[in-house]
Amino acid sequence: MIGNKIYRSKNKRRRYFYLLISIFFNLGLLCVFKYFNFFIESFNVLFNSISIPTRFTTVNIILPIGISFYTFQTLSYTIDIYRKKIEPANNVIAFAAFVSFFPQLVAGPIERAKDFLGQFLVKKVWNYSEVKGGLRLVLWGFTKKIVIADQVGILVNNIYALESSNGLMVLLGTFLFGIQIYTDFSAYSDIAIGLGRMLGFHLRKNFITPYFSFSFQEFWSRWHISLSTWFRDYVYISMGGNRQRLSKVYLSIMITFILSGLWHGANATFLIWGALHGVLLVMEKVLGKFNRNILTLLMVALTVNLLWLPFRAESYNDLIVLTSYILDINSYSILSYSEWGNSLPIKKMFALLSLTVVFFLFEFRLGRSDINEWLMKQSKVSRWLAYYVFFTSIILMGGFNAKPDFIYFQF
Repeated sequence: MIGNKIYRSKNKRRRYFYLLISIFFNLGLLCVFKYFNFFIESFNVLFNSISIPTRFTTVNIILPIGISFYTFQTLSYTIDIYRKKIEPANNVIAFAAFVSFFPQLVAGPIERAKDFLGQFLVKKVWNYSEVKGGLRLVLWGFTKKIVIADQVGILVNNIYALESSNGLMVLLGTFLFGIQIYTDFSAYSDIAIGLGRMLGFHLRKNFITPYFSFSFQEFWSRWHISLSTWFRDYVYISMGGNRQRLSKVYLSIMITFILSGLWHGANATFLIWGALHGVLLVMEKVLGKFNRNILTLLMVALTVNLLWLPFRAESYNDLIVLTSYILDINSYSILSYSEWGNSLPIKKMFALLSLTVVFFLFEFRLGRSDINEWLMKQSKVSRWLAYYVFFTSIILMGGFNAKPDFIYFQF
């Protein structure tokens, strides 16, 4: 309804007013369900710190699954109508299906109406080739999820659960989490894209080998692409983008990434994570582009993975403690390593790390192609050999004892 009013109104102020109603309604629901308690707690801490007692209490609110994703999807719809990039949908059922399409409802990719809404208005027919391609993506996604992400996740949880920790453990746990979150989230994206393709729908690609980036800007053009481009188009560009003086460009980058951090969760750790990435992007703007060599690639990959620490920390206090371990030089002794080595399945850890190295080498070989495109270029024998390897890997090496949730379900 709001989309129709924006589209039909000839008065610029009225159109803007209707847009504000849409933004207020969508973000209002998101703030109530996801950020209400965070704001109340922050408010209490602020006033208690200056000796002003407050009586505001938090409430038990059940967070709707996937609210962050479909909220941004509906926001992009009304904003694109306001910008006259699309026309409002006249088919209510098609619009409802666009918002609630089940494969990508709970964790994306975040689709744009101009690319996706029209697909619900086209009659779908059985397409054997598309179904095969979708099944390949689903199989590849489950292989990454069950064989690597879930298995590595067990190690990450064990490391972070240890009462006595040190710098080596925290670094190892953080870099392992970098492997876990990528294989976990990219696996979900592949499964969602594959299921969509089997049903005759084409979802946008969400990851393009992000850990093989030569700059932080390039990383964000390859990681969670649907979200990073959303913030670029609807937040950064709305604030002026690159068309303003440099000081405002830097400020816009910081605001964009702080909001990106807040989108991930109502926790100070996510704000810190977003702000640190904003600082890196600003520094990159100031210093200029890096040379594309192996040292630059390693520097970007190591930095990005180290910054998963605030993302993984459960609270601000935990982040401070974990950071203190990393900064404590004395905690990197061989004796400390032997002590924590007895608490973890070392053989399993090295086997997983070896498997992960093979996986990333294969990802490097894939480049910008997805697994379906790559397999289609291979011989029939090679394709069936790949299917056999994926299936047997899931059966023999799958982490079936792990908690099956996808990490981004919590957002």
